[in-house]
Amino acid sequence: MTAALLLFAGFLVGGLALQAIVIWGDGDQEFIIAFVAFAAMFLLSSIVFLAVHVFRDVRSAANVAVLLLLVVIGVAALGLVVIDLLEDPNHGAIAGSLPIIAGLTVPNAFAVIAQWAIVRWRGRPAPPAHMFGRGPVAPV
Repeated sequence: MTAALLLFAGFLVGGLALQAIVIWGDGDQEFIIAFVAFAAMFLLSSIVFLAVHVFRDVRSAANVAVLLLLVVIGVAALGLVVIDLLEDPNHGAIAGSLPIIAGLTVPNAFAVIAQWAIVRWRGRPAPPAHMFGRGPVAPV
């Protein structure tokens, strides 16, 4: 149930964000790459959040996963801005590329945050350490 909810909600939130950015940016054929990049990143983040369920403490593993995925998305956004600035050193040119850069990164961040929220909501808390009068003992 969590996996289906994770996939549905993440794709819905990210897809709606991407559609809003395309409308805001008066999208053309250039936004086809944004839809492809969203699908690829969504698949990657879904695999990561589904793999989080094998850890003992799902919630803390989800926290680490969301931080890593958001760092990857942030580095990608920064890389796109740097590539755009290196291509044309005129600093006013970034305004023309802002919708496509936002279309490539923002929906992925929204999808990752939605998936993280669902994993945190549905994830089981870590079981308490076994205490037999001598302190915490590793589970057998």
